[in-house]
Amino acid sequence: MLDADDNPKRVELPPMFSWLSSLIPDYPDTLGLKMYARVRRADWRPYFDLEPSEHPLSIEQRCGIAPERIQQIMIARLGNHQ
Repeated sequence: MLDADDNPKRVELPPMFSWLSSLIPDYPDTLGLKMYARVRRADWRPYFDLEPSEHPLSIEQRCGIAPERIQQIMIARLGNHQ
């Protein structure tokens, strides 16, 4: 992917299998979740698509995230500054 960084034909690259290598706060262990990196235009960042699973992050990526869940994450991240 890095070799094709400036190549406009990079959008033709197939999705690349990878593993999530980051812990994401407010979710159970996210290390090792299966995902695909999808390369887009040169001036866009890649899109990371989690493989469907029962992990809450995967479910929220596929199905969307409820406003109440967003509020829960925001309160956990920022504290309750009302």
